[in-house]
Amino acid sequence: MKRLLEALDELDALEREATPGEWGYDSYARVWQSPDSPGWNEDDEALLYCPVKSGDTATDQGASDLALVAALRNAYPLLSRALRASLEIVDMRDSDLTGDSERDLAAIEAELEARR
Repeated sequence: MKRLLEALDELDALEREATPGEWGYDSYARVWQSPDSPGWNEDDEALLYCPVKSGDTATDQGASDLALVAALRNAYPLLSRALRASLEIVDMRDSDLTGDSERDLAAIEAELEARR
């Protein structure tokens, strides 16, 4: 398993290369870039499509998947910054982490709680 900061670095790099957020989704089985986002072009195609049940209407599962993808994309920059800040507060480095995500998260939470 990758170390936490290595995985976070990889995700940060992917986020920087991806189409800028905000992303949204619609009932036509599409994820798209919000018109308020930098670089938006109304002629751009949808970013992602999901399975449809008929015509261009997303399946219930597809709609849930689209909502998750858009929400994660939009929340990721803030979540990354919060995790990095938390690690700085508790002064944990990658070498302090075990690679066991659950154990590492519990250690981070315990250290933050101890500092309250």
